[in-house]
Amino acid sequence: MTRGQDSNTAHMATQTVADPDPAPGAVHDAIHRSPAAILGLAFDRDEPDRSALAIQAESAADARSVQTAIDRLAGFTAEVTTRRTVRWLDQLVDHGHLTPDQRRRIAAEDGAATLARVLRCAELAGDDPAQVLQHAVTARDLAGARQLSNVLYDRIATNRQLSLDPIGDSYTDRAPTADDPDEQRFITALTHAADTRRTELGAQAAEQPPKWAVAAFGSPPTDPEARQAWEHKAGIVAAHRELSGHTDPHTPIGLPPKPGQPEHYASYRAAHRALGRPDTDTEEMQLSQGQLRIRIRAWEREQAWAPPNVTHELAGTQQAATRHRNTATLRAAEARAAADPETQGRLQQEAAEAAALANLLDTQIEALTEIDDAYSYHLVDTAGTRANAHRAEAALGARHAIAPPPEDTTSTEDWLAADADDRLAEDPHRGITDDHDLAGITDDDATDLTSLDDTTQRGPVVETVVPDIRELAATETPRPIDDTVHVPTAQQTADDLTRARRALAETRQRQADNARHHAKQARSQQIARWHADDQAAEQTTARAQVTDHAPPTLEPVGPHD
Repeated sequence: MTRGQDSNTAHMATQTVADPDPAPGAVHDAIHRSPAAILGLAFDRDEPDRSALAIQAESAADARSVQTAIDRLAGFTAEVTTRRTVRWLDQLVDHGHLTPDQRRRIAAEDGAATLARVLRCAELAGDDPAQVLQHAVTARDLAGARQLSNVLYDRIATNRQLSLDPIGDSYTDRAPTADDPDEQRFITALTHAADTRRTELGAQAAEQPPKWAVAAFGSPPTDPEARQAWEHKAGIVAAHRELSGHTDPHTPIGLPPKPGQPEHYASYRAAHRALGRPDTDTEEMQLSQGQLRIRIRAWEREQAWAPPNVTHELAGTQQAATRHRNTATLRAAEARAAADPETQGRLQQEAAEAAALANLLDTQIEALTEIDDAYSYHLVDTAGTRANAHRAEAALGARHAIAPPPEDTTSTEDWLAADADDRLAEDPHRGITDDHDLAGITDDDATDLTSLDDTTQRGPVVETVVPDIRELAATETPRPIDDTVHVPTAQQTADDLTRARRALAETRQRQADNARHHAKQARSQQIARWHADDQAAEQTTARAQVTDHAPPTLEPVGPHD
């Protein structure tokens, strides 16, 4: 393009010269375009240029938005919580609650970051995270635990006396505590900026009420105190909308954030409370879609070995027994009133047959009643799993994720074979540098040590040869569902009774195992309390001894003494 004083001329190539020596298979053609088409392509842009003032205004809005402040806070908080968790674990080693070997194992495990996050959740719920970690470590003995960080996480997450539901309506109330004063000032600045923006959004919502705010809180009141309360609640919801990027004009908030985002989830819970919604689905909000599907799958597995539901069969058999017993009574009365001996004998025969059939049905009623009791027993025992599955289905429906993902066709045997191949491939490169590497392997260990020689005898087998009840149920023909009231056959009743007794034995065994587990936990907690009391008593005695042996204090002597 020329640069002239009077005019500028643009020169455009409208025809592409064909290659005189094209590659094999290439098209030996020249491409021709009109000048208007070339000019249109030259001015065709993905986005129009914006002025510097527009870019500056957008950058300023992004800088003071809640999303920018909380995203920065979330990333910085993750670093702070990780460092202080490391310090707390080191202190537990100094106090004798953790051994140095256990501390090294926790540092080498992948669950250290998850442990720091759950401690942050406890802090957001108003608890002291350091005390929560110490209680998780000292609650029971950690001997025998494979993944110490996972065990500690489970003790915190499943502690019924500990709530992980975040509290506080402002971001300042949910600010983490940092050891470094400079870091604490930075956290305070971010939370203050987010709260300031929340107040602005509440005032803007009161000036121009959006549809979601009017639907949730009504029109802004004119009374100053009521209007301030309205702006406070609307600001909480509007701040979370800006944080999550939710722009639907009709629904106040969207779906809960993904697991592993404590700061975002705390904002979601604050908006949830501001809207006055119930807390019945609080637990499901924190679960991922995969965890929700696991809950549904757990209930499906419980149903696989459940005793058959014989409600209709029991009702039909009871009605049939009552009918035959009434028939026997009527035929006996008719036989007594009959004058003809032949008729009397026939009626007596019918009465005896009806009574015998009623007695036979009574025997079947006893079996069906036992099956029905086992079914009721199973429903009570698995009520928690069933309720979790139903709530998980509702949560997936709210997330529009009812359809499960494609199933993985890889079997367990395939995974085990692939793992064995990987181990064999790495064995030549995995040397033993110290004899102590084999110190943990003893003859009593349930470890299967085999050489590559097929003649080597295998070690003791840990897994029991008793098949799992779910595996047995999976190999059996499913029982057809019949909702009609009828009398089942004797063989069908016998088969159902066998399944019911097997399921009842499994349920009772589960309860016995749970009772032993709870007793073991109670015993471990008792021993931990005794240990803590002994340590406290030793520290008190040590302080008393130091006080008794302290040197006497020299009193100042006056000039006349």
